[in-house]
Amino acid sequence: MRFASLGSGSKGNCLVAEADGTRVLLDCGLSPRETGRRLERLGLAPVDLDAILVTHEHADHVGHAYPFAAQYGVPVYLTHGTRRAQEDAGKAADGVELCPDGAHITCAGSAPIRAYADMIFDAIGRPDLKPDTTTPPSA
Repeated sequence: MRFASLGSGSKGNCLVAEADGTRVLLDCGLSPRETGRRLERLGLAPVDLDAILVTHEHADHVGHAYPFAAQYGVPVYLTHGTRRAQEDAGKAADGVELCPDGAHITCAGSAPIRAYADMIFDAIGRPDLKPDTTTPPSA
């Protein structure tokens, strides 16, 4: 596995992680243009990403996830609570693929990463955790 921080701070958080050929953007608090520019420094392009995984609803983490996802066709993984917070803030997910309940990202040879009610957990070693079974908000 390898990763690189694209930005960390109150103006925007964003990290790219890669394992077994799967590339995930962890949070997207930087503008699509700035995120693309910083990916380019690493020899990557936005279309090289397989998903955006949002950790929580603070603007410096999720603020540009929807515009970036819509522009580059990258699916977004986030909890129902973060999605509701975005809706409450008037952030529309138009043109964005929000991953359905139970969806997961799997890197070859690795355990899947699944969205749970309150946070994201690696499936290894946490058999007591159950996926969020609440009804997701209407799209």
